[in-house]
Formats: sequence, structure tokens, C-alpha cells
Amino acid sequence: MVFTRILLPDAPYPTFIFTFTDNPTWRANITSITIGNQTLTEVFEEGMPGDYLFGSSDVTSFPVELDEGINFIAFNPQLFPENKEYIITFHSTGYPNVTLTVQGSITPPPQ
Repeated sequence: MVFTRILLPDAPYPTFIFTFTDNPTWRANITSITIGNQTLTEVFEEGMPGDYLFGSSDVTSFPVELDEGINFIAFNPQLFPENKEYIITFHSTGYPNVTLTVQGSITPPPQ
């Protein structure tokens, strides 16, 4: 799994985006995503509260332009409030965990 971080400080929620080469079976078998010990909640419909959103530039309208065929996961910036490293872990049945370490200090949008 190859992830590339794209930080979009002026875009509306969610603004912390990783693009990746999709493996539909891996994605379909994700049982949870955690940051440290916190289990995250997926956004099921656009505009619904949640911590993250899976999407594809082919089917998902997004507030920024992504090249055609780009798969992404976008995180709520409020998950990264401090200037420190955060460990994000993807748990998918039948696959090894995928772990990312990211630097926080993203200014959340006003509430």
C-alpha cells in the first residue's frame, strides 16, 4: 500500500488526505482504523459527522480537484490538533496492518 499525504490547509473539512493504490479486497475487509488507541468512525454519507472518508475521484465529489482515478482517504483535521506525531493504523481482515506516522499541528476549521 503506497500512501502520499496531501495537506490542504484552506479546504473545508476533511482536509488531511492520503492517496493510495487501491486494493478493493483490502479496503472492503477493513475492520477499523485507529489513531493511537482511538477507534475512528467512518463518514457514511457526505456531510455526516465522522472521522474519515474513503473515496475515489471517479465517483466522489470533493472540494479539491484530484486527478482522474485517484483513490483517497480524508481525515477530519481535528484528529491532529497538536504538533506531534500521530500513528494511524488500518486493520483489515486477512492483511497485515498498515501503519502511517504523520505529523500533526493542523489548525482545525472554526466550529
